[in-house]
Amino acid sequence: WVVVSKMYPDLPEDDELAAAWVDLIGCALLEDDLNEAVEAPQEGSDFEARAKMLANVMDLVWEATTHTSPLVRSKAYGSLEAIDWDTAEALNCLRPPVAYAR
Repeated sequence: WVVVSKMYPDLPEDDELAAAWVDLIGCALLEDDLNEAVEAPQEGSDFEARAKMLANVMDLVWEATTHTSPLVRSKAYGSLEAIDWDTAEALNCLRPPVAYAR
């Protein structure tokens, strides 16, 4: 996802490209090293960097749920469904509940 987000920091305009983009950045939500971050000390740059990365990816995927293309929205909701919410909570990167209301 790091390479993709550098090349396309925002959701591409083309529907098929946007759907592929959501798929790729959504994989960041599934990476095993996020779970390892929870087991690491709750302080320090590594923990903070992982928490920030997860929060940024979650924001991008949530934004994609409002796309006009059903394909893009489907990919976004699929990525959100795969989130390990316990890990996200342990990394302190969840937003207030109102942020997730659509």
